[in-house]
Amino acid sequence: MQNNNLPDWWKIVKLKDYTTERKQKNKANEELTVFSISNKRWFVKSDDYFEWQVYSKDLKNYKIVKKWDFAYNPARINVWSIAYLESEEIWLLSPMYVIFSLNKEIDKDYFSYFIKWNLFNKQVNNFTQWAVRQILSFWDLWNISLLLPLLEVQKEIAWKLSDLDKLIQTQNNQIEKYEKLKKAMMKKLFSEWIWHTVFKDSKLWRIPKEWEVNKLGNLIKKYQYWLSYPMNEEWIWKKIVKMDNLKKWRINYDNLKYVEITDEEFKKFKLERWDLLINRTNSLELVWRSWIVHENDDVVFASYLIRIFLDTNLLNNKYTNYYFAYILKYIQNLSTQWVSQANINTWALNIIPIKKPNLIEQEKIADILENIDNLFEKEREIKEGYEKVKKWIVSLVFSCNLLIK
Repeated sequence: MQNNNLPDWWKIVKLKDYTTERKQKNKANEELTVFSISNKRWFVKSDDYFEWQVYSKDLKNYKIVKKWDFAYNPARINVWSIAYLESEEIWLLSPMYVIFSLNKEIDKDYFSYFIKWNLFNKQVNNFTQWAVRQILSFWDLWNISLLLPLLEVQKEIAWKLSDLDKLIQTQNNQIEKYEKLKKAMMKKLFSEWIWHTVFKDSKLWRIPKEWEVNKLGNLIKKYQYWLSYPMNEEWIWKKIVKMDNLKKWRINYDNLKYVEITDEEFKKFKLERWDLLINRTNSLELVWRSWIVHENDDVVFASYLIRIFLDTNLLNNKYTNYYFAYILKYIQNLSTQWVSQANINTWALNIIPIKKPNLIEQEKIADILENIDNLFEKEREIKEGYEKVKKWIVSLVFSCNLLIK
């Protein structure tokens, strides 16, 4: 099978001509280590994965897996529960697993990138779409198509993608360091008061003598919801910040959707730089998580978000945003978890106790944490750049247009 758009040294092949199923069993009942396959950790000892022994004492029917064998769980192939063995040791897998080897024309690393790409999953879905449960037999695997260049080209592609994976992992490590630094610094600033020496008792235990504790309801001017749409008005299109744009520490302004609103609504609900937004519904992970608006653009906010107008003579927006992040678990415990979706009302928000230094110190605290966020953001942008390059390379190599008709 050949595509006219491909160079002569590339070809589209079916896996049945390049794979061999391995069904060797542990007939001698040797005491070999039993493994499972995780979509996140590849091969993992069964005892570690399940925290107790789930396999039989009689291992005669268990399948033997050797170095460079691929194996997958037919019932979990949709979540990429597939891996290949690099160890020199001989391991065992449950009889339910499918084990196969590749012939010498396919590079194992090149193939491992292929099975992680959405094209592989799309073909799996095509073969299992009529089944009650997605189960990919070895015979179905045989019919999956693969774009196959020369072996040296396969190796070069795999090397480049591996290098990008290492760079992405380096960025992940940096991001993790900054996340830990931010959490540690919030603790020092909000609970250990690193530059204070004189303290007093309060409703929130010990605080610096110059600080106060007040309920949030006493420190705000108003909450702003967008709950209704005026009718019979002339509509205009404007960008809107929705749930999909809310990330862990920031608002993602890429790919904002548009909404039809009136000019009156736009003027009323347009977000300004340094506005404080809070999510009041959906999953516990997002309930009352807060975000600071960094862009100064023609953007409004969705109805499940609340804009808080603080009394800026008493409370700094950025300081409050970081303080909310610090006491997030406490706030989430106030949510009404007995309804279908976790929610929290403004009454609960009003009673949240706030540790309040003077405005100068609030700004100082916010600046320290914002500097960490800026470092975090730079590392995240670098990581996204590497991920885009990787996605571009893989999309060129494993093109859906070439393989899926």
